[in-house]
Amino acid sequence: MSRPMLLCAAFAGYLSALALTNARAAEPTPAPSIELCPVYDGYMGQVSPSVYSFDLTAQSARTVHGNLAIETDRGWFRLPFGPFALTSATRHFANLMGTSFTDTNFRSPIMYVNFEHPVTILNWWVERGAADLTDWTSAGLFTCYPNVRSDPNSKYNWRIAASESNLYTQLPAGTRPMTAIAAPPIEKTDCAKPFADATIDKQVSPTYPFSGAMPVSTSQIKVTIMPDGRIVDAKVFKSSGIEAFDIAAMDAAARSTYHPKIAYCRPTIGVYLFKVTYVPR
Repeated sequence: MSRPMLLCAAFAGYLSALALTNARAAEPTPAPSIELCPVYDGYMGQVSPSVYSFDLTAQSARTVHGNLAIETDRGWFRLPFGPFALTSATRHFANLMGTSFTDTNFRSPIMYVNFEHPVTILNWWVERGAADLTDWTSAGLFTCYPNVRSDPNSKYNWRIAASESNLYTQLPAGTRPMTAIAAPPIEKTDCAKPFADATIDKQVSPTYPFSGAMPVSTSQIKVTIMPDGRIVDAKVFKSSGIEAFDIAAMDAAARSTYHPKIAYCRPTIGVYLFKVTYVPR
């Protein structure tokens, strides 16, 4: 019977029999699997230098309204949206590293926003949102945390499948885009470290669930971390194919501690991808 060795990492780090090394997760992950805002930003495309398309998303059918915050190379803007209903839709995403996933949830119609001048959008998110669900109606117009994306040219970024990209790059005939409203700076970047990914502080080693020889198996656990560092969700993002391995990895991810993501100089909601590889020896 061989004794297994556990390797734990967040992409660049690893756990060997002798030492544990952690590194900042380079690859962005999908949105949290629990809802911390009544509606989330979805996918954005570019139709022309001054017109962009976008949709919004959530995990169940609902009617939403609110406003977007948009940071561009020509300053800040706000865009009111809704009310409109979200309906079931599937989108396929991939990155240049060969990773792909299918996202099936509830999406808004594709909408269009026009800027007075050509702009490059640096970041955008639902700044305030409301929904007609029992769980959200008491919150009214809820203020959401900013969602910050990585370098748009990064090979790690999620891109919509080529077969679906035309949905976001064409303006249907007769469609009038909404107009972005210029705004004073919505967030700030005047601190020493305005942006930082969520990182792990103290990583717990999983407890190997079996004795004996087992195949090499990798579990990826998506951990959602609040601004105060609390873990509010830990779910399997990519299964090892062995349920007991996934459970052990999820337990270790949930018992580890983390530093929250930083966006615009303040802690925000973030996702950390906790990766565990079981290597028998």
